[in-house]
Amino acid sequence: MAQWVQELHFPQLDIPIIIDKVEPILSNSNIPANNDSLYLSNLDDMVGVRVFTPTVYFYQSKGLKSRLESVVQILKDSLRRVLVPYYPFTGRLRETKNGKLEVFFGPDQGALLVEAHSDVALADLGDLSVPNPAWIKLIYRFPNEEEYKVVDMPLVIAQGDQIQLWWTQPCSCVEILVKALDVKPLDYELRLTFSVNARAKLKNPRLNDGFYGNALCVACTTSTVSKLIDGCLAETAHLVHEARLGVSEDYLRSTIDYIDLHRPKRLEFGGKLTVTQWTRFSIYESADFGWGKPIYAGPIDLTPTPQVCVFLPEGGETEASGAMVLCICLPECACHRFRELLLSHGFK
Repeated sequence: MAQWVQELHFPQLDIPIIIDKVEPILSNSNIPANNDSLYLSNLDDMVGVRVFTPTVYFYQSKGLKSRLESVVQILKDSLRRVLVPYYPFTGRLRETKNGKLEVFFGPDQGALLVEAHSDVALADLGDLSVPNPAWIKLIYRFPNEEEYKVVDMPLVIAQGDQIQLWWTQPCSCVEILVKALDVKPLDYELRLTFSVNARAKLKNPRLNDGFYGNALCVACTTSTVSKLIDGCLAETAHLVHEARLGVSEDYLRSTIDYIDLHRPKRLEFGGKLTVTQWTRFSIYESADFGWGKPIYAGPIDLTPTPQVCVFLPEGGETEASGAMVLCICLPECACHRFRELLLSHGFK
């Protein structure tokens, strides 16, 4: 990319999609009986994790040595095999009487495989290096489906189609963000939240190898507006570092107990910035199904969550370099000021 800092505006795209087939896929074996259910940890009851993140993978057709029918069959056969050890993904989330989530296996269980086609070419989809809300048309939606609903929905929906954000180099831009938003008053307390992988924190007992349940815990640090604006970068970095180190086994168990007692139902966005990192997911390396790595792999739309900052691995030719794309959602009124402040700090 020519510049480190870009303001991106996405035009409306005409993406006609024709759904050819919607098929529930079950595992080759280990199929749960009807009306069975699986207990979920209280960590899955955090209101912040009850979200649906539409994700796409784009591939060059030159990597395909067979027709779409063969590609779909490969995906179908692979999904059946993978669902043997990961059979919970054939179920549906539902709430129990006290609001707790569980995985339920009813008569409509199965991961959904959607076969579709379109005359749109990859070149028609715009910049394939950053998320684009216009791609949401590529995602299969049920009739009358509530937006981003997760309860009573399939845990896996795989679709095979033939066929205002910013990015900048990674840096600590919390102070710049606060200045651009012009937050008042100066003694207002701000929060930064981010997820921490707590697997290594659990010692008694340890998690079994291969555990794929939720083991993320939310860390939080606070500071006043004046301290962020007038303080130095080292002080801000120290706050974040201390918050990360503060996620211990006791912290995790305290979080679980708090959720069990209070069952929080609402997210608070006032004065909060949420950071989420996708760079450790190996989404490019793990998505080669025989026709090469995707040229883009990641989320479609970040705008439903205000004040979110997402680190994404950069694909394409720069993938091996470890470069990252940092996407930040801002109110339109703050975008120009944010860009000015970044440029004044040496980002071109």
